[in-house]
Amino acid sequence: EYLESALSRVVVQQRLNAAGGFVWPPVDFRLDQTPRVLVTSPRDRIERQQTVLIAPDVAVAEMERIEGALLARENISAIVEATGGLATYPTVVLAGQDLLPLLEVAAHEWLHSYLFFRPLGQQYDQSADMTTLNETLADIAGREIGGMAYTLLTGKNAPPLDPPRDSSAAPARPGEFDLFMFMRETRQRTDDLLKRGAITGAEGYMEQRRVELSSHGYQVRKINQAYFAFHGSYGESPSSVSPIARELFELRTL
Repeated sequence: EYLESALSRVVVQQRLNAAGGFVWPPVDFRLDQTPRVLVTSPRDRIERQQTVLIAPDVAVAEMERIEGALLARENISAIVEATGGLATYPTVVLAGQDLLPLLEVAAHEWLHSYLFFRPLGQQYDQSADMTTLNETLADIAGREIGGMAYTLLTGKNAPPLDPPRDSSAAPARPGEFDLFMFMRETRQRTDDLLKRGAITGAEGYMEQRRVELSSHGYQVRKINQAYFAFHGSYGESPSSVSPIARELFELRTL
């Protein structure tokens, strides 16, 4: 309730409330385990088809069984991934995080509730672009609102919002492994292979890149079409090829 109160104060300060200092919907979240999500995509393209919530404590062997069964029976790509929050009501935020990321995720999930009463949120599932627009807005504004609440509580400034990285940008540290550039290159190359109809070639390439990624210390259980369909919904992610993040950041700057 203490954290909810801090976020509510920021919402009022930023005039996101309906009127008279009343916040709607109220900032209400609980700290808990968050569910995992099963995401599917066609094999011949990267496209988020279905999203199903499953238990947070599902074993890796069961994840592999579910994904394998969908591949064998339906010929679709599937992946089970973790989540950091869930926009039910009250929203659920993953317990055990440091204060700043916790506030950012709580603000992100509250924004989904806020947008639910507006055309943008109501059109969430109408297209891949609408999903990306909603998620990216919640990411950017959630970091800003969460950062303000962090300052309110601690007196310390949160890190400034950095503009989304572009695939044409130089590596963050020349000569060092750059995870963002590696994943963005993987996504672009995979898209290119799928457009040419090389489905098995694309899948072999993604597995090769997963193995290469592990050699740099990043353990990813699986990279496939569904992986990119899920993570690509967030415009600032290296798994996304959408320009929406840069456009939203420019709009916010203006």
